[in-house]
Amino acid sequence: MAKNRNTLHLALPDEAVTFFTRHCKGRTFDSLMFHKAPWGAGQQTARMMTACEHARIPYMNFHGCRHTYASRLVMKGVPLTVVAGQLGHRSIEMVEKHYGHLTPNYVASTIPDALTPIGLLNTRRTKRK
Repeated sequence: MAKNRNTLHLALPDEAVTFFTRHCKGRTFDSLMFHKAPWGAGQQTARMMTACEHARIPYMNFHGCRHTYASRLVMKGVPLTVVAGQLGHRSIEMVEKHYGHLTPNYVASTIPDALTPIGLLNTRRTKRK
């Protein structure tokens, strides 16, 4: 569910589908996926630290996970409208603002497109005497 309380449908890679399929095996459609009470604001940090320690990775919070997910999608050339949908945004404005610089060839295409030739390269050769 998105923060605006609308349902959010996410596309998942095969690995995630397999994980959730195994985790939900034998459950009804309306049963909770994780049975413990929802995390309160003060509980998130400690649980994420523990999870990162067990995974032997540097600490990352949920916002960092979300940012990494969006960054990787954009760098792989996923259309910004698709990324916006995955993040729960109604338009691509926020995605462009925060991740547009990560699009493939952004700098390589932006600079030449912004400049016009100034005639440094002369295509005609003058004859030397």
